[in-house]
Amino acid sequence: MAAVHFTACWDAHNRDLKTRSTLNAVLRSLYYSIFGPLIFIGSSFCFKDPKKVGQANRLFQKFGGVELKLKAADGGVTRSIEFKAEQFRQKMETYLDYRNGYWSLKESLYEMRDGKLRCQEGEAKEFLCQLIDLKTPFEKVENETKCELRFPGENWKKSRGQVIFSHGRGAGAAAFKSVASYYLMRGYDVIMVDHRGFGQSPGSSTDRSCKLDLDAAYQYVQSQGVPNEKIIAHGYCIGTAFVADLAARRAKVHVVLDRPFVEARRACRGVPWAQSIANIAPKSIVDLDNRETLKKVTGRVVVIWSKYDEVIDEEETMLLLDSDLLARAKSVSFIPTFNEGHQRMWFKEKQTTDAFNQQLTLF
Repeated sequence: MAAVHFTACWDAHNRDLKTRSTLNAVLRSLYYSIFGPLIFIGSSFCFKDPKKVGQANRLFQKFGGVELKLKAADGGVTRSIEFKAEQFRQKMETYLDYRNGYWSLKESLYEMRDGKLRCQEGEAKEFLCQLIDLKTPFEKVENETKCELRFPGENWKKSRGQVIFSHGRGAGAAAFKSVASYYLMRGYDVIMVDHRGFGQSPGSSTDRSCKLDLDAAYQYVQSQGVPNEKIIAHGYCIGTAFVADLAARRAKVHVVLDRPFVEARRACRGVPWAQSIANIAPKSIVDLDNRETLKKVTGRVVVIWSKYDEVIDEEETMLLLDSDLLARAKSVSFIPTFNEGHQRMWFKEKQTTDAFNQQLTLF
């Protein structure tokens, strides 16, 4: 399927992201290229391998993913992936039925092997393997007569809303297949943004360019007629700063902060000399302050964190929890801690997933 092209523009909400001088642009680029790899020491640098990116994108395409070429207001380009929930459902309904909170293989696609009913060899089995490759959580149920896989999800007819996802510093969108499958299984359209320099997107990233990348995705979604209150901006690690910025600029957009930090100048804390230099960088050079930005967000805020995060430690999270967010109890939710580290996704943990599913009903 041909790529979709969209060009964003400057407007009253993003105009302050314009580069004011060549010197500022150079300093900003230098800061991000030098200190970016030191932000939260231990972050993964996987999925920058072109071969892995290509494999992931081909898998995305099998589930209806379409390349979305977004030209931001400053002229920068991202090559992202867009999914439509209704197309995903059509693919699912070819092989699966929805029963009691799970998508399971159609009864007609079982065959008797080794004394049990199992998935037929061929297209049905290949589809299940692809769904697992998409990192879709599943349960294996086996008894004396049958062996089946069940995929938790919801039964929807039309799209429930739009998700815009921003990845972390160490990996592009291809490393977050589970994010796409989680939302698609619950009826949400999804845009997996590959920021500049990640995936197949050309160029290099700064904090400002990443904000403009997400704003371009937002403007595209707006052009499709999706109202702000149906948009969820989901960010992981440093991506939490970019989605928070988007929600602060665009009224009523909801935000999911997946293992967020407090402020960029607290980064590099594992390297004292680097942190000393980072701390003196003015906001005109780097502006990634979740605590301040979230004060401007008018949509709902969901914070997901792990007590066992080896990159963003509990002290960092507590500083965010102790901020003014707590004064907005009606619109801010903190998901219970899950028992995985920074680079693990939480979709297989029932307590966390149940709590997040409940939040989705409030968006």
